[in-house]
Amino acid sequence: SISLSSLKRSSSRIISSYFNKTGRSVSMVILSGGSVALPGFFERFKENLSINTIIGDPFQGLIYPPELKDNLASIGSSFAVAVGLAMRK
Repeated sequence: SISLSSLKRSSSRIISSYFNKTGRSVSMVILSGGSVALPGFFERFKENLSINTIIGDPFQGLIYPPELKDNLASIGSSFAVAVGLAMRK
């Protein structure tokens, strides 16, 4: 199984590699998927990562009834792939 520290090391290595290949810096990391909802995952992942890190919202920019906002916010990261596939043309 992969540990959080291993995931952070891999992320830092990928970010460095991207800079070395393109000369451009990564300005933001967007996390998505069901693991983001694990207690403490997001906070622990972003600590010691010197890049702005946010949780992706697959429903951003979509129109839906306002009363669904809280429910969609709590389940959003688990539906990132499904929403992305549904929006394909």
